[in-house]
Amino acid sequence: MRAAWSCCAAKPNVPADSQGETAMKKSLLVLAMLLCMAMPVPPAHALALSLFPQSGLLIHRFDDVFIDINLIGLTSGAPGRTLGAFEMDLEFDPQAFQKIDIAPAGWGPALGNVAAGEALASMALTAPGVLHISAVSLLETSAAGCSFCTGPYLDELQGNSFHLATVGLYAYNPGFVDMTTNIGTRMAVLADGAGNRLPDVPDALLQLTIPEPGTGPLLLLGLVSAAIAGRVCRRSATKRPGP
Repeated sequence: MRAAWSCCAAKPNVPADSQGETAMKKSLLVLAMLLCMAMPVPPAHALALSLFPQSGLLIHRFDDVFIDINLIGLTSGAPGRTLGAFEMDLEFDPQAFQKIDIAPAGWGPALGNVAAGEALASMALTAPGVLHISAVSLLETSAAGCSFCTGPYLDELQGNSFHLATVGLYAYNPGFVDMTTNIGTRMAVLADGAGNRLPDVPDALLQLTIPEPGTGPLLLLGLVSAAIAGRVCRRSATKRPGP
């Protein structure tokens, strides 16, 4: 019985070529799996911010520059998803720009009308060249399951991509050299209409060029400066010392 069992339990003779082919197939399979794991996988339906200069990428000194901040990809892969709040920093060169609060600077309608009290929003400098932007909607997400049901609703105001805010900057830049300057977002945080945090978004970057002013503006500036200096000199010359 022991001999019979040993005979039955003995491994079958496998040709050496078959064993080599099996080992090669396993090696190729392992290699393919390692390659798949090493390949970067882009996040599905990623959110993103974009910066759009209304006046283009080339600006001039003493221009008012307005930059739209947009959200892209909110409902891609997530139908019905809404934005209920956001905050971020917008960084710029304080030696080139000053913040201005004139139209069209302001807020987009996607979180509700700020002036009508449908949203709370703030756009304030926290340091030189750092503008903190935040907004939270007071509107309900949708008519389905609403509590007050007065509308408008976030899902009516928002789509896959929409406008969040417009920032106004004044390109005063006192220097007279060509320069390229960057404006970008940092540390953006987004939350949906129920207050749940949305996936992180990468920083958005915008590069603007401020060329050196031509001969005409420089000549005009020189003439104005000379006129002012001449007026000051004449006033000084007409003054008489007291007794």
